[in-house]
Amino acid sequence: MSIVKPISAIIATVNRSSVLKKMLLTIEIQEIQPYEIIIVDASDNKDTFDLINSTSFQFSSKIIYLTAKVKGAATQREQGIRESTQSFILFMDDDVYLQPYCISKLWDAINLDDKTGGVNALIINQQFIPLGRISRLFYRLYANQETLNNLEGKTIGPCINFLCSENNDQSMISVDWLNTTTTLYRKSSLPIPTFPSYFKGYSFMEDAALSYLVSKSWKLYTIRDARIFHDSQPGNHKSNLSVLAEEEAVNRFFTMHLILNKRKTKDFLGFVALQMFNLLTSGNIFNYKVISGKLKAMNKIFNLLNEKK
Repeated sequence: MSIVKPISAIIATVNRSSVLKKMLLTIEIQEIQPYEIIIVDASDNKDTFDLINSTSFQFSSKIIYLTAKVKGAATQREQGIRESTQSFILFMDDDVYLQPYCISKLWDAINLDDKTGGVNALIINQQFIPLGRISRLFYRLYANQETLNNLEGKTIGPCINFLCSENNDQSMISVDWLNTTTTLYRKSSLPIPTFPSYFKGYSFMEDAALSYLVSKSWKLYTIRDARIFHDSQPGNHKSNLSVLAEEEAVNRFFTMHLILNKRKTKDFLGFVALQMFNLLTSGNIFNYKVISGKLKAMNKIFNLLNEKK
């Protein structure tokens, strides 16, 4: 029999009923389960609705199905938060598979210290990879050698984020940011609104922006023994390369400028340098769609800067 804790799990989903079912089955076997699981669905069909209403999951949790008012990862999560009733919020992607005791590990960790605002699980198939020579040389623009030797869970420059690895010898790894694949927050630590209004669609970097805001007053940790597999799925929201390129640049800049308060000329130049470096290393330097998206992003960014003058 699972133990129910005062947790509202929030899952934003779109057109992924088969994947979502697998994910929910991994919650079903957890020793600790949320009081409620809030599914905010932006699908253009009834598959997810039918899944929730026709499948007999062996949950101790209450399942709440909501039709998304606005499609987008951040806006769907925001809608879920407004409907939540519990004192802890568990953000979960619809394509993660929880390993045994994952939620209990997160629950125990966040309750060790009432100054801990958020904890997240270690993604076993997406971990920190040590920098190569070229990357290390480039990142010297943003950090000294000592920092580059200890990048797990850290943020440098214009919101360049690094994951943690299972090779870390700490069970609770103090970090600068948390992704939202499987992340438990105290509800009292969350800003209102939780996600800034500029996050649309795929909502690239909404997790980093949120955790930066929380970290101003609270501690953040990645919990090494709380483990998930992230079965990252394709989707229509990822297929438009121009839109994705624009969103990545705009959201990164807004987070750097508006949340991290990095507004000096050197910060802007560092941001531009990162965009060029990513184009070169990704092989997209001659990709018309990606370049078009980056140019649209720069136009939005210049408009923002002009408005602030």
